[in-house]
Amino acid sequence: MLGIAFRNAANTVSNQRSGPLKSFFSRKAYKKGRAVAITATARKLATIVWHMITHKEDYAPMDQDLYEDIVKRKAIANMSRTMKRLGIDPNDFIMYK
Repeated sequence: MLGIAFRNAANTVSNQRSGPLKSFFSRKAYKKGRAVAITATARKLATIVWHMITHKEDYAPMDQDLYEDIVKRKAIANMSRTMKRLGIDPNDFIMYK
């Protein structure tokens, strides 16, 4: 029953205009599809609620600009690792026509 409530809440997150949960949902939906995004966001919501209950803290969402900056830094780090693994030097990268 609680799982269904979290999935319904995650589905509602998809209708928001902005916010960290909306960004998370959108990224997951783009990569893996809407059903997976709903499940992943429901799990994230459950984790947030669990943290709020066990630590007796209010929900304090991260600032949207800070969140987007963290996501961009992680994406750049992932690209750098992939390029290093493939033996590509970013300074020698040539655009092909």
